[in-house]
Amino acid sequence: MPVFLHSGKLHAFVHVPKCGGTTIERALRARFGDLGLLHDTYYATPLPRRWSKTSPQHMAWADMQAMIPDAMLDHVFAVVRHPLSRFVSTYNFNARSGHVPAGMGPQEWFDMGTGAPDRLPFISDNHLRRQVDLMPERTTVFRLEDGLEQVISWIDKTFGVTAETEAEDGNVAPAPDTKAFRAIDMPGSLKRRIEDYYADDYARFCYDETPPKPVSLTVPRPRSRASVSYTHLTLPTTDVVCWWRGGGGEF
Repeated sequence: MPVFLHSGKLHAFVHVPKCGGTTIERALRARFGDLGLLHDTYYATPLPRRWSKTSPQHMAWADMQAMIPDAMLDHVFAVVRHPLSRFVSTYNFNARSGHVPAGMGPQEWFDMGTGAPDRLPFISDNHLRRQVDLMPERTTVFRLEDGLEQVISWIDKTFGVTAETEAEDGNVAPAPDTKAFRAIDMPGSLKRRIEDYYADDYARFCYDETPPKPVSLTVPRPRSRASVSYTHLTLPTTDVVCWWRGGGGEF
């Protein structure tokens, strides 16, 4: 959850994964300089050397409170997204970045990421975390579907600043190779499970069941056993045993 100083007060931007956060962070840097609780190279740091279970920019509100109490923060604002669109973007991003094993479909990946929230609360750098878990009730909320320009305009008006920035998301997954991926429609059963799991997000941010734009999942095609290496990981603090493709090691 990036924080910045302005006029002697501390402010926070709730970076909900896959909601244009990289663009907003770029805009904040251009106006306020360096940001706190932001680690751009978090995943370039070897796992044993990481000080936290998620990147600081993606921490949940409860974890933030253990570091910076609410009373110390002036403005808190966030960008949210239709839960179904956000899940599709998250899955596609992880699949195209090599963090979803070949042949693993979105329903299995969803189960892996949401099936044991008490034992694996930080899986996938909070990409599957409910948006309501990432922010306090008093947060000033913007919806990604309304455009990031409105967020940048609000920043300039609220803090009396300005800078040249582009309202385009800079953290986009590579285009899928049709030989390695296949496009599928959202299965009805998975859609219903997503609606149930993110029910609080739908309610708080006033989203209908149908996303504003059609969504499509890009699923890694199965590969021959000889072409894929797998690593077996037993998490010491849980009874969960996970498999993921060797080379990356991130869920």
